[in-house]
Amino acid sequence: EIYDKTDEKLTDITSSMEMKPVTADGTTELAFRFDAREYQGHDLVVYETLKLNGRVISVHADPDNESQTVHITNGKSPETGENNEILKWICAMAVAGIALTIMVMKRFTYK
Repeated sequence: EIYDKTDEKLTDITSSMEMKPVTADGTTELAFRFDAREYQGHDLVVYETLKLNGRVISVHADPDNESQTVHITNGKSPETGENNEILKWICAMAVAGIALTIMVMKRFTYK
């Protein structure tokens, strides 16, 4: 889900997927689709929740995490394709958080 750091509240922007990790350091992409015009000038932060069998096993929700923050400057909705820097950053942040939670999940699985 996406946290609006400027307004200090969660947005209704979410994205989810099911996955089966093969390694502890694997990556995956997760896209968020939304109309960015209402967030012009805002800082949006990606939060992640990892569930296993419907149970939450890991949460990464740090509103001050700069590596998972995107500043919306032009108020245009992100476009798909190679020219979309905002979507690339959001996906990269989500992948980093997912990789971290996979490592945590593997640690709990093998203990």
